[in-house]
Amino acid sequence: MANPADITIVYPSGFALYAIRRRNADGYIWDVGDVAWEAIGTWNNARIDECDIAITDKGGNFYTIPYPADIAGNYTTIVFLQAGGSPATTDAILGSMNISETGKTITHETTLIVRNE
Repeated sequence: MANPADITIVYPSGFALYAIRRRNADGYIWDVGDVAWEAIGTWNNARIDECDIAITDKGGNFYTIPYPADIAGNYTTIVFLQAGGSPATTDAILGSMNISETGKTITHETTLIVRNE
């Protein structure tokens, strides 16, 4: 299936955001570096840089995540607010997006959690 478009997130500009993709069927995490699903037990702070997906701040409170042209099926994209200098498993979750791709159509359901602290 052709890449339909980047996924847009609305959040105040100037923050470091990233995403992790988790396959709904078994909870496996998408390893961006290896371009493969991996068991959740192998995903930790030491390896998070291999699994995090960059989110681009476009300014004006808009961010984009590249649509995953290399994976299909049912999975959840989880968006994190990076607290320190690099992604960590303790970073706050801003929201999630369930994506179902059959090869012909894409549907998604988004849940956002916004905190002002």
